[in-house]
Amino acid sequence: MQTSLFDQKNIYKIAFLKSLGELNLKEALVNLQKLGRTFDAPQNLDQKIKAISDLDNFIENLEKKDVVDIADFIINYNQHDFLKPLQPEFKYLEKGLKKTLYNKLNPDSYEFIIPQIHPAEIFVEFEAYGKAINSIGCYLNKYGEHAYLRQLQGYAFYKSGNEKSALISFNYALFNDPLQCSDKYLYPEAYKNKFAYLLEKLQKKDAAWLQLPLALWEDGKTIITPGADRFKKVLMEKIDANKKQALLDPVLNVLQFNHLLYLSEMARLKNGDNSGLDEIKEFRLQMKEINSNMFDLYIAGLQSFGNH
Repeated sequence: MQTSLFDQKNIYKIAFLKSLGELNLKEALVNLQKLGRTFDAPQNLDQKIKAISDLDNFIENLEKKDVVDIADFIINYNQHDFLKPLQPEFKYLEKGLKKTLYNKLNPDSYEFIIPQIHPAEIFVEFEAYGKAINSIGCYLNKYGEHAYLRQLQGYAFYKSGNEKSALISFNYALFNDPLQCSDKYLYPEAYKNKFAYLLEKLQKKDAAWLQLPLALWEDGKTIITPGADRFKKVLMEKIDANKKQALLDPVLNVLQFNHLLYLSEMARLKNGDNSGLDEIKEFRLQMKEINSNMFDLYIAGLQSFGNH
């Protein structure tokens, strides 16, 4: 059967995007030129051809540089005028640039390459989940909690098939600071669905993130680890630092409540409802003081679970 020009257009377009995503620019140029001979040639074909030719020369020099220079270029590549004709294809181009960075990364890297990029993000991008988990673990052991990296760790665990560890990491992230989290790495489906529900209800992404920890807890979908003493210390320090401001700032108010919810549940799960009552009582008093409406939801949740 003869291949139609429509089919050829699709074949060449797919091949062009694939080679761009692999940063195989000479092949991308050939496929783009073939696409240009179909009925659906890009209107700015000549500008795209020049942009790829210029980028090919630029990349040869970039690949000789270190990971910091490559990471800097990834963050800023869309600001280069010579690449503007490729704007519709930027997501494919970014994938190729990240592959260049991945190939240069030390597999044991754990320091931020630049403030906007951590090695674990690049490892996850190319499904090197073991490397990502190791990288984040090393960072957390050296520097302490980091909500975004905890979420990324949870995602890597989840994709590796370790759902329990994933949920523990996700909850460390969410109860620490959900505003640092990304919907790109929000799993499992129950978490994604609840976030989508809150987003539709509240119409503001930050508000949905802030309400997500309590909402998941109400659904019985959280894993709170009673023996997480290091995480407990982090939350206690945040509570002490923000105690006065949390009464005035609506964002800090909900963050503070989330911290106290985690601590209260830690104490309850560790000690049971009939022991450690002084600590549980203290946390609940603070929860009621900081946000009585959320506290009422918390008590209602406990009653529905058969605990109070």
